[in-house]
Amino acid sequence: MAKHIKVSEEDCIACEVCVEMCPTTPCVFEMQKLTAVAVHPALCESCMLCMENCPTDAISMSDSEDIFLDIGEI
Repeated sequence: MAKHIKVSEEDCIACEVCVEMCPTTPCVFEMQKLTAVAVHPALCESCMLCMENCPTDAISMSDSEDIFLDIGEI
């Protein structure tokens, strides 16, 4: 199932926690300039470690392009 993962450029502080926490190889995320980017979303295992550990709640994901789950709203 394809994942749709967004990283808020406004909220991301480039701490690389998402990169460190991601269990996939290659990692779902890469750092580009001063923002994390989900470059391999199809590899996402839905463990949500990136979202749970992001200090600024900058990551959201969904199974649909139109619906995103924001961990800060749960």
